[in-house]
Amino acid sequence: MAPLIDVTGMWKIQLPASFGAQHLPILAQFLTQVPQGLTYGVEVRHPAFFAKGDAERDLNRLLIDNKCNRIMMDTRPVFAAPPTSEAVIDAHQKKPKVPVHAIATAQHPVVRFIGHPQAEANVHFFQNWLKQLPLWMAQGKQPYLFIHTPDNHDAPLLAVDLYRLLQQQLIDTPASLNDINLLAQHQDATAQMGFDL
Repeated sequence: MAPLIDVTGMWKIQLPASFGAQHLPILAQFLTQVPQGLTYGVEVRHPAFFAKGDAERDLNRLLIDNKCNRIMMDTRPVFAAPPTSEAVIDAHQKKPKVPVHAIATAQHPVVRFIGHPQAEANVHFFQNWLKQLPLWMAQGKQPYLFIHTPDNHDAPLLAVDLYRLLQQQLIDTPASLNDINLLAQHQDATAQMGFDL
């Protein structure tokens, strides 16, 4: 992993829905063995980790103790989309439909936002994050947003839209975001890869 450290923000550990509370000792052992000095995020899918009971408390405590970020899955937008395309049907089958619990267990809370295929529909679902992200930033945390769409074709454009909404939210605050031309950067990068946005 060493050659990638300077260009990697978050090392994601994605656990399957079969990984439940009884497996937390395995995660605890694993977190003691990973290279130190890197930023880690753990994504869980087992329903018990979203039930606000002992399993979720134990998971959150484990992550806090290990300075490991919990990845928050926000699938509300994609599940609000009717299953009228292959990409949305596939997302409905593969993505977990779990409650959104906004919690920062370390310095880099991660929001994995699975967007609605209609760009304008996502603005509604982003409203809570427009409140939460500035709170984390005011606490000195650096959140990460991991943006998807059902087919990921429009994910870069959605990321730009959400960045601009957050930028407007943070105007005249100490946490204001730079005014950068993200769309041009995405167009250049995707053109080099042979994609046309």
